[in-house]
Amino acid sequence: MPTRTLVTALALCGLAGLAHAQAERFAGSWYCRYAMEPFSGQPLDLHYWEYQLTARPDTGFTAEGFYENPVVGRAPVQMQGQYGPQPGYGNAEVVFLGTMYRAGSGQQPFQMPAIMSDPNTLYFQFRGNTHMTNITCSR
Repeated sequence: MPTRTLVTALALCGLAGLAHAQAERFAGSWYCRYAMEPFSGQPLDLHYWEYQLTARPDTGFTAEGFYENPVVGRAPVQMQGQYGPQPGYGNAEVVFLGTMYRAGSGQQPFQMPAIMSDPNTLYFQFRGNTHMTNITCSR
């Protein structure tokens, strides 16, 4: 095997090991609250989710809980997908990406960026064009 191929193979193995170690940090059960508070103050624009998220060491996740809005009411939700580092989410260490099914409105994309502040806490806060978003998860 040429030296260049061997070095590339070793580097890829090292990256895979690093990705697995990173996933181990986030793996486990999390209780999350995800709030999107509108600058408009309009109740229809307020979005709130609470869910139990299970992150597996293989970087897959599932979650189950509810969505609530003062106008629409409360509806059950289920999410599933993959998690890992993802460019384009500011200073997020990890992003949970997948799909969410909400009773009464069907399937839609799901994304939850997060930073681990300590081994038992994930959080993320950002100001968008129309909402302030606050995400907190605890073990």
